[in-house]
Amino acid sequence: MRMRFIINAALIGAVSAVVLTGCNAAANKNYKNGMECFNEADYDKAAGYFKQAVEADSNNTAYLVSLGMTQLELLKYDDAQASFDSAIELDQDCADAYRGKGVVYYRNGEYTDAMEAFDKAVSLSDKSGQVRTDSLKYYASCQYIQGDYQGAVDTYDKLIESASKSDKAELYFLRGCAYIKLQDENDAVLDYEKSLDYESDNYETYCNMYTNLKDGGYTERAESYLRRLLDKDKKDNLLFGKTYYNLGDYDKAVEYLESEYKDGNNEAAYYLAMTYEAMENYADADKLYQEYLGKHPNDAFIYNQYGAYLINRGKYANALVYIETGIELGDSDAMQGLMYNQAVCYEYKHDYDKARDAFEEYLKSYPNDKAARKEYDFLMTR
Repeated sequence: MRMRFIINAALIGAVSAVVLTGCNAAANKNYKNGMECFNEADYDKAAGYFKQAVEADSNNTAYLVSLGMTQLELLKYDDAQASFDSAIELDQDCADAYRGKGVVYYRNGEYTDAMEAFDKAVSLSDKSGQVRTDSLKYYASCQYIQGDYQGAVDTYDKLIESASKSDKAELYFLRGCAYIKLQDENDAVLDYEKSLDYESDNYETYCNMYTNLKDGGYTERAESYLRRLLDKDKKDNLLFGKTYYNLGDYDKAVEYLESEYKDGNNEAAYYLAMTYEAMENYADADKLYQEYLGKHPNDAFIYNQYGAYLINRGKYANALVYIETGIELGDSDAMQGLMYNQAVCYEYKHDYDKARDAFEEYLKSYPNDKAARKEYDFLMTR
């Protein structure tokens, strides 16, 4: 789960108050410059400005929290933790800093500590504020990851009750996913339909609904969500190609995806590579994976996908190189797949000590993965 943060408006107001009292104009100027860069997603420059603001006034929690949030975006988790801790030392009621600490723990797979920090942030934040919303979303995600699906449903109940319309599509979808884990197909589908009432044109939403329902054992229902995409009036070659790929109709998928690929669509190249792989056309699949990697060197998901492809081809040493490169990118959303495939690589290479250690590390973050637990138990006998 990744969210792009919005720096709390209350913090900005606090800095404005500093200007009115005539305190440290240089620090405030750096802070404002940092905010502009942050909002433009230029995080390196933003971090530089926020550091200068902190150096000029180290007792300002707004500067420290903003620096920490920028360091989060740069995946510098130790630095972010230090910034948030410094803010809390100055103000033990700083909800933004506790939220930030929670995200650091979350991205490091330390879910118990993350939940404690998010709970603190919620207790200190405004009931309708963004900090509370962010913290509860992460709290529910921690519950889901750790297998507390009813707890996740209860947390999403709280969120939906006070959510804005712009948040409801996502929240109904997420609660629906938790219902699937509880084997409650009816409530899951009701929530999915409510989600689509708010956002009916997002292809990824349909795909995610398909994947979750299929993984839950509701294959017929799952496929109905993909087929609804094919009934849309607007013809979209990429959308149709991706949908036919997911439905397993690879010939039709190629027909649509090749057209988009020839028009220079990079995403089409990615799906076309997976389609060729499924058709065992490995020469073209490999060529397209490499092409996509060259254009997206910071996409952790493609490193995992290509690593999995190489595992299936029996090229375990090469797969390990790509998987470990993906891990180094530090993308928490891609990390589960990368860590699992890393452990699998070691096992297939017959390096059982490293495989055991890798699965042990994986299970610390994802303790409810039964397949991983089974592999780990097997490796303990080697």
